Amino acid sequence: MFYDCPMTQSQTPYDPNSAQPQYPPASPVPPAYPAAPAPAYPAAPAYPAYPAAPAYPAATDYASASMVSPPEKKSPVLGVVGLLLVVICAVIWAIAGYLLFKNLFSFAGSSSDMTNIDVNSLTSAQMAMLRGPSILLVVSGIGGLVGWIVSIVATVQNKGRGFAIAGIILGVIAPFVIFISMAIAAAPYA
Repeated sequence: MFYDCPMTQSQTPYDPNSAQPQYPPASPVPPAYPAAPAPAYPAAPAYPAYPAAPAYPAATDYASASMVSPPEKKSPVLGVVGLLLVVICAVIWAIAGYLLFKNLFSFAGSSSDMTNIDVNSLTSAQMAMLRGPSILLVVSGIGGLVGWIVSIVATVQNKGRGFAIAGIILGVIAPFVIFISMAIAAAPYA
């Protein structure tokens, strides 16, 4: 069965009943180059290229060499500030505690009569004598707490770590200074 299509002279019509397809004859011209022989071993895998080694400066070219600088040392200012706040507030705390207890013991007359002081029976002059040391105690207590927190932050950030650790230790001990102040103030009245 043939289809109605124009054919050239070199084409042969397609016969669906034939067992073998018909191909044009092979050209008598040999290939220009012989085929390369198959490799005996597989090719080595391709690895990525490594970067070239950095160029180091000559021994006499130290001024223009960009050398790695050591890490910057952190400023110890934060640790020193924390320690100074704690020290100053601890001293004020001790003085204010001494003044407060000295006035209280003078009103009572002796250290054993401290329980007999009636706050309502104090005169305005006596209340004024207690007001100053009381305010100093509160302010120095808050300031000491702030200094203690600053010392903790300085320790964590490694800014003046030695000073900051000293500030933390003193900040823990400082509240107990009030008992020493009370003992010193009560000594003349014992």
